[in-house]
Amino acid sequence: GEGRVIVSLCRGQGGTPFEEKMRKASDTWRVQEMAAEAGLLLEEVDFCPIPALASLGYGSTGFRARGLRKGNADKFQDRSFNWDGSLTHVFCRDDVEGVVAAYSMNFSHDISIW
Repeated sequence: GEGRVIVSLCRGQGGTPFEEKMRKASDTWRVQEMAAEAGLLLEEVDFCPIPALASLGYGSTGFRARGLRKGNADKFQDRSFNWDGSLTHVFCRDDVEGVVAAYSMNFSHDISIW
């Protein structure tokens, strides 16, 4: 099939060139690289469609308590998903015909010869 995987992340977490301000790669999820390792291609990145999600009834519930157990399953911290600058990343299989990556991936390696 030609299904899609859709992942929304807070500002700066994806590590793609679409980010307004780039973080160090080690401070992101590196979504494009991780998806590539799983045979997925980053097809599209755009701002998180907050109004569309809200119209479908989605609401951010906040962070779950650490150490989730039956006793605290309904407990949420007083912080919700930070929508400001959040991005939605759309992935597809890397063998889907006609699909082009949103961004090319560049790799560099140091070689020492002595």
